[in-house]
Order: sequence, then C-alpha cells, then structure tokens
Amino acid sequence: MCNDHIEANRAEDIYLPPKRMNPADTIFRFLKTIKETILGIGIGSLAIIRQSPKYGLLFIGAFLLILLVISFFSWMRHTYRVEDGEFRIEKGIFVRKKSYISINRIHKIDFTANVLHRILKLVQVSVDTAAGGSGEVLSAVTKKDADTLRNALKKVQAVENMEPVDDVADNDTPMYPEKKITTGHLFIAGMTSGSAGFLILGGLILFSQVQQFIPESVYERTFDYLIRMSIVFIIVLLVFGLIALWGIATIGTVIKYGGFTIEKRPDELFVKRGLLETKELTIPYDRIQAIDVEQNILRMPFKFSRVIAITAGSGEGMDEGNPIIFPLLPEKEIEPFLKSFVPGYDGVNQKIIPLHKKGLKYYLVRHVLFFILALIPVMYFFPAYGWIPVVLGALSMLLGWMKFKHTGYRIDKRRIIVSNWGSFTKNRYVFDRRRVQSYQKSQHKFQQMEDLATANFSIISLNTSLRQLSDEDANLIGDWHSRRTNGETAYIHPEARE
Repeated sequence: MCNDHIEANRAEDIYLPPKRMNPADTIFRFLKTIKETILGIGIGSLAIIRQSPKYGLLFIGAFLLILLVISFFSWMRHTYRVEDGEFRIEKGIFVRKKSYISINRIHKIDFTANVLHRILKLVQVSVDTAAGGSGEVLSAVTKKDADTLRNALKKVQAVENMEPVDDVADNDTPMYPEKKITTGHLFIAGMTSGSAGFLILGGLILFSQVQQFIPESVYERTFDYLIRMSIVFIIVLLVFGLIALWGIATIGTVIKYGGFTIEKRPDELFVKRGLLETKELTIPYDRIQAIDVEQNILRMPFKFSRVIAITAGSGEGMDEGNPIIFPLLPEKEIEPFLKSFVPGYDGVNQKIIPLHKKGLKYYLVRHVLFFILALIPVMYFFPAYGWIPVVLGALSMLLGWMKFKHTGYRIDKRRIIVSNWGSFTKNRYVFDRRRVQSYQKSQHKFQQMEDLATANFSIISLNTSLRQLSDEDANLIGDWHSRRTNGETAYIHPEARE
C-alpha cells in the first residue's frame, strides 16, 4: 500500500494541503442526484410527454444540463485538508459550508468502491465521528490519496494519544489473524436471507406509484388471460415467480458479501467485502457496545446465525450503522469466532434462564388475537374461506410459543446475555454492565397479579426488552445493574424454575 511519509511530534504538525477530489466526482454527483429524483422527475416527465412529447423531451434535456453544470461547480468548490489536528472540509457553490472535525473525534474511516469506482480506480471515503450523524463523504478519491488521508488521520490520533502507529506493510502477507467466508456458506446465507420478501414489497410499492400511467385496457386483457388459464397453471406460474425472486435475492447476497474477510487488529476490526461494490470497514473496539447473534426463522432448522456488532456513533440510515462482522456461521463456530475476534463477548451459547411458565398465555394470546377477531367477519361474509384465519391463527400461536421458549437471560458477572425475538428473528445480545445506560422494570395490572414484569434495557444504538419475566428475575437484573450484587446470584439453573 503506497502512502506519503508523514512525520510529526505534535498533532498540529501533521499537515495535508487542500485537495480536490478526482474530476470524476462530477459524474458521481450527477448520477446520485438522478437516483434521488428519478421517481418524481420520471413521473413528472411522463405526464408532460403524454401531453406534449416535444416539451417533455425539452424539459428532460434542460434538467440534465442544469444538473451537470451544478455537479461540476460543486466539485470545483469542494476541498479537504488536514491541518492543526483537524480534518477540514469546505464545500458549496453559493453558500460555503466549512466543517472542522477534531480528529480525535473520528472513530472510523471506510472505503467503498462500486463498479464505476473500480473502472476509474477510485474509492469513496466515509469519515464518521464518535458523535454519530451522517459524517463526511468524499465520493471520488484515488486509492493513493485515500490511503494517504487515512494514514494522516490515524497518525494524528496516535500523536494525540501518545501511541506509536506503524505504517501498513506494502505486501500481501496478512499481518493479523483473519477469517473468510466459504463459498458454500455464502450461498446458504443468500438462500436463507429472506430478501425475496423485501423484493416483493419493493415491487408492490413501485407498482403503486406507476399504476396510474398503465392503460385500463392492459388490466382488462391481463384479467381475461388469467381467467382463461387453469388454476394449476396459475399456481405453477406463481411458484416459478417465487423461485425466480428467491434466486435473485440469493445472487444479491452473494454479490454483496462475496469475498467477505474480517481481520483482527490491535485497536479495531477490519472488514472487507463485496464483488461488484467493494467495502472496507473499520470497527474500533471501543465503539462496540454489544454483540448480536441473529438467527432468522429460515436459518433456525440449520442452526446458522450471523454476527452483528452494535456500535456507537454510527450514521443514521447508513448501511453499516450496525455492521455485520460475519454473514453466516454454524452454531459450533460462533464461540471460537467471538473469543478470537471480539474477546469479552463470548459465552452467547450458554443455557439461559427462561421466562416463567405463567407468561406463556400472554405470548399465545398476543399472536392469535387478530385472527380470532378476523374469523368472525370472514365466517359471516365468506364462510367457505373460514379455514384461512384458523390455519393462520394456529401458525401464529406456534410462532408465539417459539418466542416464549427462546426468550430469557443469563448474567455472567459483569455481562448479561439477553435472548429475545423480533418479528421473525431470534437475537442473542451480549453486553457489559458498563454499556447499559438505563434499566427499567414495568408492570401492568395483569402482570402485577401474577408476579410478572417487563425488563427494558437501553444502550447506545439499541433498546431491547424481556416480556413476561418473573418479578424475581426482573429485580435480580435491577440489582445487578445497580451493582448491589456481583452477579454471582444469577447462576440459577433453568430447572430451578420447575
């Protein structure tokens, strides 16, 4: 890796002169704006073209020309530099925005390269601060300049902390322990990701936006064609459509996480992934608040999970707000992985203390209530289809039972392991007592009558809860959080609840 040599005894002595990004930044700005406005502009353009094709094309051409000119001048007026222990950015055509970021507040510097970046031999640099927010993004920087910038920022941090930082070696020999995902596990991750559901939802949303521009005759012909088909053919067509969506979702996951590699470094984890769009992510250890071992309902029969780092200060809406530190691991490999790459967060597979049996009815009623209420109008108006809410209600009760069965906790001295469910995902969180910002026990009237409670945990970037916990356990967790006990009393074997 090629880097400019930077020497300094003080943070203020490290200096990188003002630089512009590569001129290709104009293209990236242009494409980004089109991507963000394509839906609104596209619908407006279609409406104008339907009234007058000539004025519609003129409108599109003028819009693209103005956008290109604005993108060019935005690139011209955007500079960055390192000076006086700060990362300084100046941008804006008419209104100048100057951002001065103290470098000891920067907690990660990530590189991203999509297909166009790789063709032009450029990367996008994302600089995120400990305070969170969207950070600063340099969309088109040469790899040499990006490495120089990252080296300079890390050297400033090292000078601030009075710690030596060595340059990265200029060879391909791994300096730190690493783990790569296998091809087989990568395809299993894609097939069990559940992304096909999101594709269907996205298709429905897109259709709702453009359906007004589809002629009524198209609906009529399609309906007549479906009526003439046999039910078997329609079912086969739907099955093939779902298989196609499943295949697309699998390929998307393979492209996103292809070549996934994680390295353990002295102060951070380094993750590199992606086939078409490559990402290089740094995850400082001191920003990790918790580890989440997540298992969706498709992966449960095969005992596969993915591992996520819950981090502080991540930008809102960013894909790596809580970065995935391994996309898919068999259950037997989770403990060795955690011990090797995030020591202090292992033990996630220990046996948990379950919920009290009295809480089961709350889980079942909560999941089946909607279908019980739906059964009445369905039986009245469509009696032939009354079996549908019955079957769905039974499946929902099964899901409620699974959630109850796999929800619980375990205190391990200074740490707590919390196992609970989202909609169709089981999560096991491991976090240290120091990371818990607040703990709250709540009870409604029925819980008070049966000595049950809900325990709510809040840490940076995460709020989670345990519903229908025994009141005794909720108080025990409160004592542990307030340091009134050392946690040893939490070693209660689950069978003690019998």
